[in-house]
This record gives sequence, structure tokens and C-alpha cells, in this order.
Amino acid sequence: MSNDAIKQYVVTFHYQEKGLSDLLELASTLTGGGFTTSLKDANGHPHELGSNRFGFISALPAEQVYQLARGLGDKALESLPDVDVEIWPLSHD
Repeated sequence: MSNDAIKQYVVTFHYQEKGLSDLLELASTLTGGGFTTSLKDANGHPHELGSNRFGFISALPAEQVYQLARGLGDKALESLPDVDVEIWPLSHD
């Protein structure tokens, strides 16, 4: 585990959807892996992230979050998705 500060990440998945079951399987696998469908801003207000976007709260560096998300995405979709990882911009003032 890293000694860095805890960060809120937004992970966006890009893949060729074959049907609604892809999104459902991805959401199920990611939430089982500790990802969420919403994050809270600095004032504690929740924000839904939208389709194919998931939150992750961790002290891990972005590269490790990327690897984790991509691996879980591969498990859910049976192919490696493209993944973008960014720090949640509303996590601080």
C-alpha cells in the first residue's frame, strides 16, 4: 500500500458494447471490486458518475488503479477495455 494521500478517482471505460448485459456485467464486477457508481464532493454531496464511469477511493497511485480497473474490465467484458483514470475534480475546494 502506498503512503500517498487518499484520492478519489473517476475511471471511464471505453469498449464496444454488444448489449446491455455488458454494462450490467461491468458494473457488477467493478462494484464487487470496490468501485462505486457515485462519489461525494468536498461538501459531502453525492454525484452519480454516469454510464461506463466508476469511482474508486484509494491511496494507490493512478497507474495501479488503471491496472486494477483494466483487469476487472477484462474479466467482465472478456476483452481488454480502454480505460481513463483521473482524480475526481470535486473532491476538494
